[in-house]
Amino acid sequence: FVELIEPWVDSPPVHDVRLLQSHANRLGILAMLTGEPALARHHQEAVPSADLGKTSGCAPNDSLGTDRIVGGYSYLSEGQVRLAEELVRPAVASADAKFGRDHPAACMFATILAAALYEQNRLSDAAAVLANRLDVLKRGGMAESVLSGFCTAAMLAAAEGRENRALDLLEVLNSIGVARRLPRLS
Repeated sequence: FVELIEPWVDSPPVHDVRLLQSHANRLGILAMLTGEPALARHHQEAVPSADLGKTSGCAPNDSLGTDRIVGGYSYLSEGQVRLAEELVRPAVASADAKFGRDHPAACMFATILAAALYEQNRLSDAAAVLANRLDVLKRGGMAESVLSGFCTAAMLAAAEGRENRALDLLEVLNSIGVARRLPRLS
């Protein structure tokens, strides 16, 4: 990803707000991958506001809410789990209501919320948020969402004393990584 995005880092599209948001999302993901979570949020905040959320109701700046996904993961990576929860809880509710729990966008938001709840030791809430969403993540979704969803589910299973289930979830995550040729997931 870093190699692919590098040529366009300093060449943002200047006339289309939707393209600017997409560019900011990519820069945010790049910042996350290079260990700069605050910079990831800065890229999101630097984009002029536009009412693009009308198409999905998920987020004010991006029709699928990628800005909130980047922001949520940036807060999680810094250990600011309450801020991550505050950012994505409305997006989870909105995506669930508009698209249903089994929509990829709803599932990607849910992985952030579940991880934040797990880190706050709210295990039953985290399990409820993540319930019946892993199959959707198996078929698609951002790599970070797949990784977060399966790891959170594995940690929940381990916390319940179901080590076999936890190991099975990690094996499934490995197989997804192999199938998608994404070593990060493996």
